[in-house]
Amino acid sequence: MTGTKIGLLGTGNIAPVYIKAAQHFPVLDLRAIAGRNPQVTKALADEAGIAAMDIPTMLADPEIEIIVNLTTPEAHFDTSMAVLEAGKHLYSEKPLGVDVTEAQTLLRTAAARGLQVGGAPDTFLGQAVQTGRAYLDTGKLGTVMGASLNFLSPGHERWHPNPHFFYQPGGGPLYDVGPYYISALVALLGPVASVSGLRARPRANRPWANPATGQAQDIEVNVDTHITGLLQMASGAIVTMSMSFDVAKTGSRDIEIYGTEGTLSLPSPGAFGGVVEVSGPDRVWQQLTPQHGFGDENYRIIGAADMAQALRDRRPMRTSGDLMHHIVEIMDGVMHSAQTGARVSMQTAPKRPAAVDPTESWH
Repeated sequence: MTGTKIGLLGTGNIAPVYIKAAQHFPVLDLRAIAGRNPQVTKALADEAGIAAMDIPTMLADPEIEIIVNLTTPEAHFDTSMAVLEAGKHLYSEKPLGVDVTEAQTLLRTAAARGLQVGGAPDTFLGQAVQTGRAYLDTGKLGTVMGASLNFLSPGHERWHPNPHFFYQPGGGPLYDVGPYYISALVALLGPVASVSGLRARPRANRPWANPATGQAQDIEVNVDTHITGLLQMASGAIVTMSMSFDVAKTGSRDIEIYGTEGTLSLPSPGAFGGVVEVSGPDRVWQQLTPQHGFGDENYRIIGAADMAQALRDRRPMRTSGDLMHHIVEIMDGVMHSAQTGARVSMQTAPKRPAAVDPTESWH
């Protein structure tokens, strides 16, 4: 198979993960990486055996068909627009935009130019969510009437070497981590019809020890860091969602789906694998046998691989721009509701992404 030529734009912490994961997908031919720092760009390129480019050179390269935008959230929109204006298909790290207006503008621009937009998260294509989905599709859980999504953490400054942007617009637990949970939810249960929300920002500053210098610093907090949403699915199911950077410890499960005949439990959708369990009327948890691959490593480029194959096959992408737009609208709706007290109806309703067929050739 001759791979679709792609380029990575952005050299942050996630770039090496994408580079490594690309090796698993013959449908992708990773040609180059571009960034603002020439030294960092060259070091990543040399290690991967690909070309190091500046951004204008990558945008002008006639061989590169898809550009993966790995820039930070505040730079996503301008970078993504530049990719589309250069005539390239766009695959964007999450979120697609910091608000619905940005997401809509990108999709309109792509449509006008005959281009496709896709994006992360793609972890719902991994083993855990796909195993859970396969069980749901058997009907053994009965009628699904509810679910819960829980990301409850003490904050990213506990592990990230440069956490400041997580506490600026476009960051926070909802916009940084929420897309993983919401994409998994839509893959499992379909689109969201309406949302409401509440928010809190308990600290104006957060202490942080710079790992490079050992010096204590304060991170200024300019986003809400504890958010609860209530989501009404188009199917009628009711979902609670809690996203927080302010919880020291929790015993909550990441995702639970509640049916009339049992409960399905899934691990964090920030990863591809993990234990999936189900409990029936006997109230005993039983581990499900994995039904799909992509659970043993970080396959953080699988969505771009699916995009490349979808372009060849002229079929819908699973990590489509429409899905990413829906995710942004849900997050915006939760925050708008938290500000106004009003329930917000969704204007988008993408189809539930197709299940991953283990026999598909792109992987």
